Amino acid sequence: EAAYRERNLPFLLKRLGKRLGDVHVPHETDLIGDAMQKLSGTVELDELHSKMNKILGDDVIDVVTTSKLSEMDGDCIQTTIEEGGENCKLLENDPFVQCAA
Repeated sequence: EAAYRERNLPFLLKRLGKRLGDVHVPHETDLIGDAMQKLSGTVELDELHSKMNKILGDDVIDVVTTSKLSEMDGDCIQTTIEEGGENCKLLENDPFVQCAA
């Protein structure tokens, strides 16, 4: 299984890079809005909603359009994973990376 994962990593990174480049802002903002609406009803969900709202702010369109993730292709993602460096520092401040963390 480990060899399978290693062999498929370049394909998966290329695919991820393409998907990130194909982001359609109106769809993404709608998806984020829907997800934020679902984050309520229990103490844990309300707490998560508050954290996400703090990270994303009020202008979701701006968050989607300024995210550095959409500028990354498969090679850039692989370099970032392997070497870290400046791209990692940029990604640490990306709202989507912060939400995922």
